Amino acid sequence: MLAAAAALAVVVIAVAAYFLLRPDSGGEAVVDPLSTTQTTAAATDTSDTGDTAGPTTEGTGYAGRLYCWDESVAEPGESCPPIAGLAALQWVFPTDADAADQPTCVPATSTRIPAAFRVDLLEYFSCTYPNLPNSTVYLGRWLDAEAARSAMDSIMSDAVKATPQPYDNNDPTESAGVDGTVWGGTDSTLDEQRFGFVYNAQPFTLELVIGDSAKSGQAELTKWNDMQQFRYADGVALGGSSKKP
Repeated sequence: MLAAAAALAVVVIAVAAYFLLRPDSGGEAVVDPLSTTQTTAAATDTSDTGDTAGPTTEGTGYAGRLYCWDESVAEPGESCPPIAGLAALQWVFPTDADAADQPTCVPATSTRIPAAFRVDLLEYFSCTYPNLPNSTVYLGRWLDAEAARSAMDSIMSDAVKATPQPYDNNDPTESAGVDGTVWGGTDSTLDEQRFGFVYNAQPFTLELVIGDSAKSGQAELTKWNDMQQFRYADGVALGGSSKKP
């Protein structure tokens, strides 16, 4: 199921303007019932999934069937394939967009990443959307969570002097379930608005760059917010969901 949207309190002041980044409309959490932050009733409901068990208190915290990111099925005791490749990163960061608005993604050059962090970058893709002509979304997979966090912090602090803040969509359960960090701000030199996200315990990053921000920044940010979702961290850790896609 999808969590209801709520406002994310990340206010960024840059030059003489400010704007509100809201991964609410753009930060819906994809709530997997395998999450240990869910209620027991939600987590153990097997009426429409075929799950054989709900969360446990050991190991990964889940002992049921998993519907993996690559559309395979991992039975209890089995694991989903490691998250790697474009399809996997798009599963980590799903978009609720109409077919006509789905992104086109291609391998991206790492030259926009500070040189000191490129050695830890395993995969990097840039995605463009038909309805966001001035925007690009970058998806990254890193060596580990620490490398991902350090790289995003460097990228965002250098570009927009942004301070990292906890992901917060005004729902404590959902915010804890996503367990991420966000940055947001305006690069006045390049006239770009930027939003960054990283999971605190997983090596995956998302960065939104909106060009020509003075003209189209807020409108495109709102459109992107309406599409972008963030998957619960424990589902990302397992590479699957207990719900059929």
